[in-house]
Amino acid sequence: MTRNNTKRNAALLAAGSLDRIALAVFTPNKKLCHSMLEIINLDCVRGGRTLFRDLNLSVGEGTLVQLQGPNGSGKTSLLRIVCGLLEAEKGEVRWNGTNIRRLGEEYHQAIAYLGHRNGLKEELTPMENLRLSNGVTGNKVNAAQAEATLKQVGLESRQNLPVRFL
Repeated sequence: MTRNNTKRNAALLAAGSLDRIALAVFTPNKKLCHSMLEIINLDCVRGGRTLFRDLNLSVGEGTLVQLQGPNGSGKTSLLRIVCGLLEAEKGEVRWNGTNIRRLGEEYHQAIAYLGHRNGLKEELTPMENLRLSNGVTGNKVNAAQAEATLKQVGLESRQNLPVRFL
């Protein structure tokens, strides 16, 4: 698999709760060893208050990063910056060596953002939620693609269980 093809098949899952956030990076190509996600000299200022300054992080394929901190410390802001939903005061986020601002839609198709209010329908199954959320964004996902995605995040055995029971 070429690096170019890997960019299209790689994925970033960003999830957050009130006191911690997690970033997971994965791709079908297990031979990669370069950093897929890089955070370089990132500053975040919200409401005139500096939440973090000169943040640097390099995340390779297959890595899970968990950050913990009190409310208001910048965890959700970091997630939103990494996902391209919020502009950093300074610095950049790179995906496979390219600034995410230059990647545009290609990057947004490779990521999933789950905030502490994740938008999942509790009465639906993970499979139904996945298909629904992709349909809303205009991405058609067939059953095989959805099953592969659920397997990557460890939900293949629970794909038919309502989310409220997970």
